[in-house]
Amino acid sequence: MKSITINSLGEIFLNKNLVGGSVNLNTIGIPVKVITSSKKEDRAKMDKAVLEAIEKQVDDAFPWIDAFMVKSVLEKQSINNSRFRVYAVTKERRFITILVTEFVAFSDDSPAWTKIFKASRDLCARIEVMSEDKHLDKHKRDGEKHWNYGSNHGRMEKQIEFVWDVTSLTMRQINALVDRARKGTEEIWKAYGVDVM
Repeated sequence: MKSITINSLGEIFLNKNLVGGSVNLNTIGIPVKVITSSKKEDRAKMDKAVLEAIEKQVDDAFPWIDAFMVKSVLEKQSINNSRFRVYAVTKERRFITILVTEFVAFSDDSPAWTKIFKASRDLCARIEVMSEDKHLDKHKRDGEKHWNYGSNHGRMEKQIEFVWDVTSLTMRQINALVDRARKGTEEIWKAYGVDVM
């Protein structure tokens, strides 16, 4: 069964192999003066050429997929930042587009998990466990990273995502959800939020 993922960088994978979404601008014939230009029309020309190149990659790799669905996912990814991201996966040849935000806390920190679970319920977010592993304390010394075997080193921690299905939502609805989720997670984000990108 073919499995497709469009990650939060817009890269497209077929069965975990990168097949699209990464475009070398030189190979699609965009002049350097257009790439480096700040003119609105040049940016639009470049965006159009990149999108066409990605659509060709998609058509070549996935002839059974409606390119409109991929374009829809890529457009929804315009909201991506270090706190909220959109990506997509296929399930039984159907695209599922999801909005996520991440948190991490020590596995045995009951007060933290009580707050995280409450926020999830209040926002109707599904929780997906991303990883559970031993915590590594780090600090910088002399400009280099060194391991710091502090009091929390080796303590189990869990990283999770809040997940919302945004497949059928418009950009306006997604932006409204992000605003609501930002307000609803403000307290826990300061203590447990995970910045990505």
